[in-house]
Amino acid sequence: MQLTHIDNRSDAEEHGELYNWETRFDIAGADYTINDWTLAAESGWGPTIIRVGPAAYTTKLVANYLLVSRRLGNGRATLRGDAFISGPTHHHALTAAYFFSPPGKLRTGIELISTGNQRRVSLELRYSLSQ
Repeated sequence: MQLTHIDNRSDAEEHGELYNWETRFDIAGADYTINDWTLAAESGWGPTIIRVGPAAYTTKLVANYLLVSRRLGNGRATLRGDAFISGPTHHHALTAAYFFSPPGKLRTGIELISTGNQRRVSLELRYSLSQ
């Protein structure tokens, strides 16, 4: 289990074309592994503030995920659900992934991601120079 507090100590003011969002975020997380299975979850929440002229605008952020993963020989299959809330906006995502690391220097993988009405596929082929 882990508890974390993040404070970027920003001034929330405009600097050139960019704004420094003042964000304070608390995160509670845990993971548990037994045999070939891993279960992990995190939840984060907190305000982020921006100042435009004399006005300050605050948005409350909430981000959560739950992950279950299983080692399968030289591979690993994972399913992860995410939820993100920013003020009145709610988003959800689901990711399924499989990565295969046979003996040697190659690793391959595929991720399928679904969020709202968007679907994405990501393929990975990785070569390691060291063993």
